[in-house]
Amino acid sequence: MARRGPTLALFIITLFAAGCTLGADETTTTTTTQPTTTTEPAFDPLAWAEDHVVGISSEGTFAEGAPAGFGAGLVVDDDDGLILVAATAVVGADRVNVTVADEEFPIQGRVEALAECSNLALVAVDHRFSTTGTLGSGDESAAWVAWVDDGEWQVSAAGSAEIWPAAVVFDAEGIVTAVASFDGNSVDAATADEILNAMRRRDLVGELDFAGVDQGDGSVLVTGVRAGSASAQANLMAGDVITQVGSEPLTGGLAELCDTYPDSSTSLEFVRAGSRYEGDLLAGGFHPGSWRSIAELQEAVVRIDVQDYDGDGVPDGTGSGFFVSPDGYVLTNHHVVVGSDEVTITWDGADRTAKGTVVGRSSCADLALIQVDGSDFVYLEWSAAPLALEQPVRTVGFPLGTNNLTFKSGSVSKQAVDPFPWTPTLDIFEHSAQIIGGNSGGPVLSEHGEVVGVTNASGDFGAAQEPFAIVGAGAAEYVPLLMEGDYQHLGASIWPFEDWLGTIVVDVIGVDPGSLAGEVGLFADQWFGDVITRFGDLDELSNNLTTRNICRTLEETTGTIPIEVYRFGDEAYADGELRGRPLQFRDPFFVTSPGEVVGTEVPGQWTGQTPLAPNDDNDFYGFRAGLPGFDFQNKFGRERYMRLLVSVDLYIETTTAERLEAEDYSGLCDQQQRFEVNDWPLVGHGQAWYDCSSGYEIISYAVLDLNQEPSPMILLLIVDRPRTINNTAERAFSSLVVRDFPLNDGEG
Repeated sequence: MARRGPTLALFIITLFAAGCTLGADETTTTTTTQPTTTTEPAFDPLAWAEDHVVGISSEGTFAEGAPAGFGAGLVVDDDDGLILVAATAVVGADRVNVTVADEEFPIQGRVEALAECSNLALVAVDHRFSTTGTLGSGDESAAWVAWVDDGEWQVSAAGSAEIWPAAVVFDAEGIVTAVASFDGNSVDAATADEILNAMRRRDLVGELDFAGVDQGDGSVLVTGVRAGSASAQANLMAGDVITQVGSEPLTGGLAELCDTYPDSSTSLEFVRAGSRYEGDLLAGGFHPGSWRSIAELQEAVVRIDVQDYDGDGVPDGTGSGFFVSPDGYVLTNHHVVVGSDEVTITWDGADRTAKGTVVGRSSCADLALIQVDGSDFVYLEWSAAPLALEQPVRTVGFPLGTNNLTFKSGSVSKQAVDPFPWTPTLDIFEHSAQIIGGNSGGPVLSEHGEVVGVTNASGDFGAAQEPFAIVGAGAAEYVPLLMEGDYQHLGASIWPFEDWLGTIVVDVIGVDPGSLAGEVGLFADQWFGDVITRFGDLDELSNNLTTRNICRTLEETTGTIPIEVYRFGDEAYADGELRGRPLQFRDPFFVTSPGEVVGTEVPGQWTGQTPLAPNDDNDFYGFRAGLPGFDFQNKFGRERYMRLLVSVDLYIETTTAERLEAEDYSGLCDQQQRFEVNDWPLVGHGQAWYDCSSGYEIISYAVLDLNQEPSPMILLLIVDRPRTINNTAERAFSSLVVRDFPLNDGEG
């Protein structure tokens, strides 16, 4: 652009004095001149700006979207080519380009001194300016603002419009009243003059190694870092937002930062791309931070309350969960939300709640995904690093349904836990950060504040209670699957365990309505509910009823799956088919021998029966009963079975005690217990066999019916599972009916 010069109006009056020889009749005339007047030229702010202001455009690394890497500078030394400019315009630059009004191309500048705490820098160029700007108080009522935009000089009345970063403020006398002005912030002339003199003396050649601007919340955005500086080597980068100096949160912006760093403390905490970093300038530099801030965790980790089914005002279940995306997805354990489609999300302090909808469940992985309406939620990120032994971790959640978050620290004690019966299909690890009921579904965090696990369970091992968590990498893969709906889902929250009998059964903790488990009729109750005793080819006495085996069967079987449960409330077994026939409880029924000589009550499921009648070898009347298709000869002691016999011949040949001695099952069982029977008119002996290799137990009776003469001997044998054998035996013995025994000829 051509340079404009000041306009000067000059008024000149020229007087001519003429002298000549006149004739006698000629006369002499005297001329009087008027005073000369001069009018001061009008002040041209644009022309002043072109003389005193230059444009700065730097090449380098700067915070994206920040007022950094460019601005306007004030010429402060025309001979030496010195320019006063905002530090944010040049800190982080690999090259500083200076645009001068009377130069066709930008001139390369060099940073001579920095005063980052005042946001000022001194830049030198190899150029001789025609004039120098003057710093002073000036007339603020007649102030102008100047800046350079893409090689074009711009001026505006101060405060009339949004201006370019690092603008120069001056009055109608050309006195500069402020520099580095942007968005209401500037460096006043007195301060700028003091800092300028210090930089001229090179007293200030850099205070922070980086430039920054206040964020308005007490934090500082790093706009650029000086190349090769200690801060750059310590891993501080443009775009980082400093939130803490030393052990205290940063609340006073750049001014507070400069008061403490780096003289009083060289440690910082900052946020980079949503992750927290921390460290010390002089001790190892900056690295991903220890933990997310408490405020962030209070937003990202929530309590989950399921529906109040019984109307007593107390949620019927509570646990923890955490946001995994900004659009409202919350991850938790399936066993936290089982049985409910709608849940209540409660934030720390219980002063905010929201409704959530369960959109996906996996009983096999023990995970569930909840959707909360809204956006821009604070969420946690998954750790990409593998777990390491003794790695520090922290659990966060709401134990016992408290209103406030609880934090517990520990370390990884086992990277991969050998599967327990209850272990979900995903891998779990063991750690030492304490958890109790209500922590389920909450995050386990790494030292970098990233999710390494999802709290799942704790186990009692003697005096120790070891917490377990689902490995975060596996849980993360389920999130997109659960966004689409249920996945690997039985429809019941199950807990396989080894019961007091030493067999593995599956406790049904909860049932989702409309699911496979709900349709077959599984019932959950703390005291009277179901335990699964058979699932497909899996059986409680085979000790293979584990979560992983059940889920494998569920995944591999497309048709119906036979299922059997024991319901404590009914003290009875029921059987059905997943994807088929609902569970059915059959009432006990009375079975008699041929001729109805003897009979007793049989469990409702034992519909397989074989009648026994006298033949050439004996005079026995009775029956055998068991499950349909039972094979008493080849599977005796390994299937539920009842045999009832009555005989007079046995009374003649032996005693009840001798008869029981002949029934020796020591090859099947390790323990035996004899007892006498005296329940008039039935008198005799009994024995129980337990600790059997098959897992079943055996009870047998040999008694005489003293109401008859001769007294027939009654033999009752029951093989059943430990949890029901006593009930089966007691009901069968107490319901015995023996009619008059039909004697053969010659007996009496």
